Amino acid sequence: MQIKTKRLLLLLVTATSLLGNLAVGCEQQAPTMPLILPPSEETVAPPIIPFSPYSTYSHWGFSISVPSSWSFVETRNPETGGGIIDLFASSSAFNSLSITASSIEKTDGVPDIAVEAQRQLEKAQKLWGSIKLLDNQPVEDDWDWFLSFDSVLESKNEKYHTEIYFKTTQSHFYIVQLSFAEADRDAYPWKEVVETFTIS
Repeated sequence: MQIKTKRLLLLLVTATSLLGNLAVGCEQQAPTMPLILPPSEETVAPPIIPFSPYSTYSHWGFSISVPSSWSFVETRNPETGGGIIDLFASSSAFNSLSITASSIEKTDGVPDIAVEAQRQLEKAQKLWGSIKLLDNQPVEDDWDWFLSFDSVLESKNEKYHTEIYFKTTQSHFYIVQLSFAEADRDAYPWKEVVETFTIS
């Protein structure tokens, strides 16, 4: 009887020791799972929207989108089969985008763009007095010719920047003139507006 009791005690001690070692081993070998947090809203980049809300103007074979706050004046010219659309970004007549559209059928064929560019340059010189020519050459992108210059409005001593784009299609000839005060260069999405110009 005493032998059986000793054997039971020995088995109990051995089993307890094994269970203790097993528990310690499990604690040492248990893998540490990484803590995965949901993405923070601050790290999500918002979509880039050049301007919103906006309005789209379509006429004479083209369309263009501008901020809804801009005003416009349309002048039709029956002789050229088109007209002029002036889009004003502010009360200043110089902060504007002017688009002249002419029907090739009514203007006796495709115009010489180099001659038209020189004509626009001469008009600018008469308007501003003196200008600083930045660019005046044909281009190989969405436009056929690009003219750019800086000028000064002496009455207000304000600097202005002007870009003129020329484009010819099978039906129309377009002159897109962008002018803005240097002080308002970052006030409006000038480049983005010009890039919305499409042939419809």
